[in-house]
Amino acid sequence: MCSMASRRFILSLPSECWAKDMTVDYEYYTGVYGGNRIPREDFGFCEKRAAALVDMITCGRASQAGTDEVNMAVCAAAEVCFSEDAKGAVQSERVGDYSVSYMSRDENSAGGKLRRAVAPYLLKTGLMSRAV
Repeated sequence: MCSMASRRFILSLPSECWAKDMTVDYEYYTGVYGGNRIPREDFGFCEKRAAALVDMITCGRASQAGTDEVNMAVCAAAEVCFSEDAKGAVQSERVGDYSVSYMSRDENSAGGKLRRAVAPYLLKTGLMSRAV
């Protein structure tokens, strides 16, 4: 189950900002996208946040496009949402007298992961272009 800490990750957009026209179900995620990282019970939450972020990255054009590339990008973004840990990545770990140090997270690193995840699907569509 998604921890509350990972839900507080940068992807915590208000629900009114969630893209309502883009929906990818769990069967699409596992069958077409081939995903297996997100458990079924956590997928709905991650998918809604991911759809909102993909729509934000594309300046609102993704929810209007409704293409397979957009659906694949939503799946990739959902995996980023699910895998991000509020503590950040482990920087070092010691076993004797157990000690763990975490790298600090900032919005740029989280945003970079998200953009790298969706870029293979959206770049060729022109949806990531900022041109008007």
